[in-house]
Amino acid sequence: MKMRLFAVVFVAMAAFQGCTYEEGPDLSFRSKVGRLEGRWNNTFLEGGAAPQAGDSVIFEFAKDNKGKATTKTKLFTGTYNIATVDLDWQWGDTKEKISLKQTWGGVDLGTKVYRIVRLTNTQMWLENPSDVTKKIEFTKLD
Repeated sequence: MKMRLFAVVFVAMAAFQGCTYEEGPDLSFRSKVGRLEGRWNNTFLEGGAAPQAGDSVIFEFAKDNKGKATTKTKLFTGTYNIATVDLDWQWGDTKEKISLKQTWGGVDLGTKVYRIVRLTNTQMWLENPSDVTKKIEFTKLD
């Protein structure tokens, strides 16, 4: 009897971790921060295309609201340009949005706010609220 009660309470608690995101998940046993934390490979750029062959954009999010975005751009065979931007991230009021303040070498590059469309353990989709045609998709690396 105690085990059944525990299972019911556990599932009810997990339901409160559920998402309000358009594309889900409907139920998650991990917190939103737990799902966000880690390294993400940008697979679809805000401009509407996948990164070029040899290029990569990796975002890293930590629980302390810090992170970084590293862009690797292939200039020509064997030569790459690598740039790293520091991120300060914050949830919106309902955790349906995330703001990313970007700095590079101490220079403030501005803050972008995105609506979270999907946030699972392996996928994250963001949408620019001022232009919903601009979406960014990520897959989890670790």
